[in-house]
Amino acid sequence: MMNKIFTEKIYLRLILLLGTTLRIFNLGKNSLWSDEAGFMQFRMGGILDSLKYSWSRIILAKADMGTPAFSFFAAFWSNLVQGEFMLRLSSAIVGIVCILLIYQLGKILFGYKVGIISAFLLALSPFHIYYSQEFRMYSLITLLSIASTIFLVKFLETEKKRFLFGYVISHIWNIYFHITTSLILFAHVIYFIIYKKKYRYLLKKWLIGHLIIIVSLLPEIVLIISSVKQNSWNYFTSTTISTVSELGSTSAIIPFYTFKNFCVGYNATASIWLPASLLFFMLVIFAVIKTNNKRILHICLLCFLIPISVMYAAQKFIYADRFLISSSVFLYLIAGNGIYLLKRPFLVFAMISIFCFFSLVNYYKDYLPGALEQRIAVHSKKSHREAAIYLLNNFQEDDIIFHTQPNTSLPLQYYFNYFREDKRNYSLDKYPYTLILRFSEGDREEEELLPTEIWAKDMPYRVDRSDVVSVKGHKRVWLVFSAREFNQALYPNSYEQRILRWLDKHYRKKDIKYFRGIYLYLYVL
Repeated sequence: MMNKIFTEKIYLRLILLLGTTLRIFNLGKNSLWSDEAGFMQFRMGGILDSLKYSWSRIILAKADMGTPAFSFFAAFWSNLVQGEFMLRLSSAIVGIVCILLIYQLGKILFGYKVGIISAFLLALSPFHIYYSQEFRMYSLITLLSIASTIFLVKFLETEKKRFLFGYVISHIWNIYFHITTSLILFAHVIYFIIYKKKYRYLLKKWLIGHLIIIVSLLPEIVLIISSVKQNSWNYFTSTTISTVSELGSTSAIIPFYTFKNFCVGYNATASIWLPASLLFFMLVIFAVIKTNNKRILHICLLCFLIPISVMYAAQKFIYADRFLISSSVFLYLIAGNGIYLLKRPFLVFAMISIFCFFSLVNYYKDYLPGALEQRIAVHSKKSHREAAIYLLNNFQEDDIIFHTQPNTSLPLQYYFNYFREDKRNYSLDKYPYTLILRFSEGDREEEELLPTEIWAKDMPYRVDRSDVVSVKGHKRVWLVFSAREFNQALYPNSYEQRILRWLDKHYRKKDIKYFRGIYLYLYVL
């Protein structure tokens, strides 16, 4: 017995060391991208000011309703630390704790060996490493989803109120961190309903717990209803669940790509992800057939399949797998059980070695192969930090900065403020807005280029976007040339190329500098 416990601890420590190394490695290498930088708006000069700013965005502007808890966390954490590494360290630490928790859940459901194998799969998962290295809420909602499932299973086994309390609290926090995690709660409810006869003596406590969850979520529910009435349901989903509608329509094969991303991440080529996905799928089917305790298996299947099915059915124009990251851990539990059920040590070792290879090969390369539908709303990393430094070093009084796409504006704004605090004295206060270039609509003899998206960073509740800065007439104009998919911006008839042709017609190009995913153009009269 002692040898078993000792071996178990050794394996777990080695897996935690591996998972920690993979999540810390290159943590601060890449610049913040637009979603990360978006949360840096909350850094307003002090923790209290930042928290007030977050509150005003949620209450007055009906913004960040899908992630209110993380908005406050971002306001707090970003005032304590500096730099990309430290900002992302919170996500990395939470991602490491997830490895420990999935081990605990696997041990409770299937035994310690399945817990060890599942922890190994999560530690190696390129998908989870990717989001453990972003300053977002995805690691947190993964942790809380695992924790809520542990509390549910323990409550059903022991009837102890402390586990019900943990279940209630973890679900409340989880949904406040991201509203899509309510689908994990829905899966838990379905599980209880399926086995209501077995757990009927717990029905009263179970109902009271869920009543507390609903009452605690009333503030967010009221805000969502208010937003839908003020705007529309499509507006709410586009700002909380579907960040961009890149594909224009759904496809029956998109759920397969989500499964692929869960298995081996975004960066693997087809020669890697095809066999990896097939192997994962076969292990899942094998586990479903061979697992004797179907009741335990069902909780994993429900937590994996229900969120995916609901999200795919509800979203008519996009399907984003990162919002389903909480469901992916249950795939690792099922696959881990499938590996364990192979029984023969040689087969188990071979399978683990294969997944180790699949997970690590190509992961740390900075490219995203495959079609856009394989990685919806996930874009290649751009060198915002280096571009901002160059721009600041060459910026002159009365210069103006325009962007071809919104996804470069917030990162550059963050780096402007960051390096200005670094004892630099640059005059950027004259245009404290993010200016995104747009062509005017309607029939005109000559295309007119106007900035139509203006970010009023000091007034989060402001809805008036009528103030416009003219493109023409400035002595020096900087153009931050980029796109969601940078290669598409280089096509001759792309929207970004139209902007370049317009500026070439009205200005003289003085300088051009390339950074990864970004061209900086300087135009002068």
